[in-house]
Amino acid sequence: MPALLGMLLCAAEMPGIPKKAFSQGQGMNRPIGVIYLRPLVGALRAIVAAVLLYGSNRADAQPPGIGIMYLTNSDAIGDPIHDWSREPALTNPYAQGIALRTQWGRVEPHEHANADDFYWDFLDQGVALAAAHGKKVSILVTAGVTCPQWLFDAGSPAFYVTEQYGYSAITDGVTTAGSITVKSAGDTAGWDSSVSVGLQISGGSIPAGATIVRVNSSSNVTISAPATQSATGVAIVTAQIKPMGLPWDPIFQQKWGAFIQAFAARYGSAANLAYVVMGGPGRREESFFCFTDYDIEYFTNTLGGLPNWEAGVKWIIDQYGTYFQNTPFIMAMGPPIPLPEGNDSLKAVVDYGVAQYPGNHFGVMSCGLQYPSGPENGSLGATEVSLLSPTSTVGYQFFLPQSGAVDPVTGRLMLDLGLERGINFGAHFIEVYAEDMDDPLSAAVLIRAGAILTTPPIIPRQRPALPPRSTPVPRP
Repeated sequence: MPALLGMLLCAAEMPGIPKKAFSQGQGMNRPIGVIYLRPLVGALRAIVAAVLLYGSNRADAQPPGIGIMYLTNSDAIGDPIHDWSREPALTNPYAQGIALRTQWGRVEPHEHANADDFYWDFLDQGVALAAAHGKKVSILVTAGVTCPQWLFDAGSPAFYVTEQYGYSAITDGVTTAGSITVKSAGDTAGWDSSVSVGLQISGGSIPAGATIVRVNSSSNVTISAPATQSATGVAIVTAQIKPMGLPWDPIFQQKWGAFIQAFAARYGSAANLAYVVMGGPGRREESFFCFTDYDIEYFTNTLGGLPNWEAGVKWIIDQYGTYFQNTPFIMAMGPPIPLPEGNDSLKAVVDYGVAQYPGNHFGVMSCGLQYPSGPENGSLGATEVSLLSPTSTVGYQFFLPQSGAVDPVTGRLMLDLGLERGINFGAHFIEVYAEDMDDPLSAAVLIRAGAILTTPPIIPRQRPALPPRSTPVPRP
C-alpha cells in the first residue's frame, strides 16, 4: 500500500496530458470530436493499474455512506482535452467524491480494435487523481444521443429524437414575408442566446431546415432563411434533433455490450469507485426517451414502443450487472415517455433490476432533487430511493445549480433544504453542481450534509408510505 500511495501522490501534481484533437465536424451525420489516440505515459498507466489492483468486492456489502459528490461537466464529444491541473474538484474540501461524466462517442470515436483503442485519458486521470486526493469517484458514460456515428454507419437504426435542451413550442408566433425575423407576440418562447442559437426552428412558412442564428430577445430571433408568408398566431417549434441509438436493436447491443465489457474491465475494480451510472436507457443520463407528441407517436407506432424499451433496458441492466460484479450500478430514473404507462414501464425495469441483482448491486437515483417538491412525494424518485436505501446504493443529483438562492419562508439556503430533502429520503450520495460546491457560502451546509451522508447506517428520517413491490419472474 505505501508504494501505491506514493504513486498516487505523484499523480496529484501531474497536469492534463496534452493531446491533438481534430476540429468539430458540422452536420448531424458526421463524426465529431474525433480524438487522436496514443498510449498513456507510463507513469499514469502505472498509477491507474495500482488503483485498480486494490479493488474490493463491494456488491454484496451493505450500502456505504458515500457523501457529497462534486458534479463535473461532462467530457463531451468535441471538447478540448481536459486540464486536470486546473480542476477544482480535486481540492474541494467539502466533496467526498467526484462524479465523472463522459460520452460513448468521446471515449470510442471509432470502433475499437483492441482493449487500448479507446480514449480513456479523461477517466484514467480522473480516477487516479481523485484517489491521490483521497476522494471517491462515480463514472457515467452516456449512449443515447451521444452514440458515435460509426454505430449508425454499421447499420444500427437511429431514432431522430427531439432534445429537451432549448425546446420550446409556441402558438403566438409572428412571421413576415421575406423577413428573417421571427417573433413571439406574447413572449412565450423564452429564447435564450446561450441555448437557442443553432437550434432548428419550424412552423408556418419558415423554410425547412432553418435555424436560429441570433437571439435578439426572449421574444425575437433572427433565423437563417426568410419566411415566405406574413402571419400571426403561428405554431412554431424550436428544437435540437439528434440521432439516438435504440437499446433493443441487435447491432446496438453488440457494440454497446462490447463497450461496457471493456469499460468494466478497466475500472470495475478501482478501489475508489463508489458506483457507476448506467448509460443507454434514455437520451442522456436519465432514462427519458422521448417527450413530444410526434416523437411518442413514432416511438409507439413504428419503433415498437414501451415493450421494446423495457426489453432493451433489461438487457442493459444485465450487461452492467454481469460485468460490474463488484460495483453498485445505478439507474438514473426517468419515465421513457411522459404518460402513466411510461411510469409503469420505468417501475417494471426497476423491479427487474432489484430482483435480478439484489443486495448492494443494482441501485437507483433521481436527478430532480429540488426543494420543496423535487422529487415529488409519492413519485418513483422518492419512493424507490426510500425503499431501496436499507440494502442498495441510492442517491440524488440536484436538478439545477442553487446559486446561493435563499428560501423566503425559512430563510435557509435552497441548497441546504435540498440536501436535507435528499437525506430524508435515504440517499447515500448527493451530486452537487460545481457552482454550489465552490461557493464559500455553501461551506457550512455542505460540511453538515457530508457528515450525515457518510455516517452509516443511512436511515431515512422521514419515509413516505410505500406501495408493495411486485417481483418479476427471475431469469432462467
